[in-house]
Amino acid sequence: MTNLHRLYEAVAANRAAAQAGDAAKARRFAEAARGYFAQDAAIRRRYEVETAGGKWTSMMAQTHIGYTGWQQPDVDVMPALATVEKPLPLPPVAPKPPVRIAADAGRAVDGRGIRWQRVPGFTAEGAAMVATPTTVPVIERPGGDSPHIVYDVNWARGGPVALGVVTAPGLDVRGGGKHRIAVSVDDGAPIILNLMEGETEERWGRSVIENRRAASTALPALSAGKHRVILWLVDPEVVVEGVTLSPL
Repeated sequence: MTNLHRLYEAVAANRAAAQAGDAAKARRFAEAARGYFAQDAAIRRRYEVETAGGKWTSMMAQTHIGYTGWQQPDVDVMPALATVEKPLPLPPVAPKPPVRIAADAGRAVDGRGIRWQRVPGFTAEGAAMVATPTTVPVIERPGGDSPHIVYDVNWARGGPVALGVVTAPGLDVRGGGKHRIAVSVDDGAPIILNLMEGETEERWGRSVIENRRAASTALPALSAGKHRVILWLVDPEVVVEGVTLSPL
């Protein structure tokens, strides 16, 4: 994997240098990329032919360089390289992930005959929080003494933010087309998020693949500094995996 990462790093550096008009640097990184591509084939040959007397022939046969979509290419394809005369776009940069707060990182406040329970190891990130019993009525107007979890947050920058929640990919067990939780900041009113809003077969499939549901709301302004982010129970069957914050 190290060699593969170096290949794509060299390709990105080649394209950046070409766009900047630095022909010598573009050529240097192009040559490095070709070397890493050749080294990838050598690594495969070493594993399949030179190791254990060819015992694992074709074990590394899966193509893995040159994908442009879901379907794999027939052979590994060297990524296109740029020159000053023929620049190419830089590879896309993944957006910065939101700040994620662990579900069990807050202060759980029970109420109305409902208590919060921590479920350790529920996700790869850690524990989940569930309300018990799940057979209690829906809380249509969360707030006050209704069950909630308080998360202390020290936000680094002021401005608009997206406040969201991540849950398990639950089902609509009450038949109302809803799977809801509410969020608020400091003394603000709870905002109800329906994790099944706009539900389609495709969205359900995506929830299963990603093993989660997520929903968020935009807050026009959040000042830098300390805040209380509060998660309010609405539909008791929702399994909370985390809370997210990201600047807009």
